[in-house]
Amino acid sequence: MKKLLIVLVIALIGLGLIGFGVYSQFFAGKGYVETTAKITRIDKTFTGYDNDNIEQYEYDVYVSYTVDGKEYNEKSDYYSPNYTEGQEIKISYDPANPSKMLADSGKFGYFIIGGGVLTLIIGAVVLLKKNV
Repeated sequence: MKKLLIVLVIALIGLGLIGFGVYSQFFAGKGYVETTAKITRIDKTFTGYDNDNIEQYEYDVYVSYTVDGKEYNEKSDYYSPNYTEGQEIKISYDPANPSKMLADSGKFGYFIIGGGVLTLIIGAVVLLKKNV
């Protein structure tokens, strides 16, 4: 019974990851307009140490872009280790409220979907081992 509960939790996590990945890859920012933004600042904040005593950081990326002659300076929702200040990146903004923007995270949604599928496979293996 305990293994079945664990498998159900694993399955829910896997399905949740797949759902979030599909949403982020195909539906987030639907109706938004793509443009180019310039990274104006990257803030790096120390957040502590992990279990292996390795320093951990959180990154905040700020971008500027222009819509209909008005410049917007916004905090991005995405960080990549490849980002550098002054770099131009693709973003999408809400035409009804241009201050609402999403950075182009590339194919990140596919990685989340893959993680969900892998989680489901692990759950299936655990379930099969239970019945053997």
